[in-house]
Amino acid sequence: MKTTRAWLSRYLDALPDDAVVAETLTRLGLEVDARQDWPWLLRDFTVAHIVSAKPHPDATKLQVCEVQTADGLKTIVCGAANARAGLYTVLAKVGVYVPGTGITIAERPVRGVPSQGMLCAAEELGLPWSTDGIVELSGTPDIGSPAAAASGLSGSSFDIAITPNRADCFAVRGIARDLAAAGCGVWQDTPAPAFTATGTAWPVAVQTDAVLGLAFARLTLSPKAETPTDIAAHLRSVGSTLRGAAVDITNFSCLSRGRPLHAFDAAKL
Repeated sequence: MKTTRAWLSRYLDALPDDAVVAETLTRLGLEVDARQDWPWLLRDFTVAHIVSAKPHPDATKLQVCEVQTADGLKTIVCGAANARAGLYTVLAKVGVYVPGTGITIAERPVRGVPSQGMLCAAEELGLPWSTDGIVELSGTPDIGSPAAAASGLSGSSFDIAITPNRADCFAVRGIARDLAAAGCGVWQDTPAPAFTATGTAWPVAVQTDAVLGLAFARLTLSPKAETPTDIAAHLRSVGSTLRGAAVDITNFSCLSRGRPLHAFDAAKL
């Protein structure tokens, strides 16, 4: 089971530092197999903003990007198809070691055009998710600010070995309750919002009484990019691939509270 400091903080106030959280989890029998301190691991990577992106004069699959960085405007040659003007992404400056590639960035010409850094994909940074091209950051983060925080990785992630008798801890909320009981953080659970269902007809015949269903009429689903930013960040931080708003929200509910949910288009069942 994977979780992060940011996700635990949805249920806990006053969390101590990450090393104490990891030690407490292991002492409770929730052994931490691995901990990634993302702010430290990504300490050399910063937010950058692509001002313009033009085709490389001598390579059809490359673009020459003018990139606003904390050190001013830089020219960077990029092969990612999603590199475009207006995009906020992650920069590896000259001299930075990129763990996913095993190389240290040097200023050098790429097919005759000088390149002063590298715009990074998630895999190149060692992040727990993949990207189709370079990282696309949400919103308008401050240029030059730490890439970890802008990516939703404001603290460590914890990979926890859960024993079969602790099914309650296959959810972030259950792990947080154990930490609170041990005095590691202050419990601040927020109950799920209440709502009233109307109507009587369920549009699909269900063959078992073990299933509870709720139908939403005239629901327009948002595209993948419109999954709420905080939910998308939590899911990516534990390696869950974004699939679209409906699936992402149900996956978030399952991982948060241990309540498996599935979303279906009733017209296709």
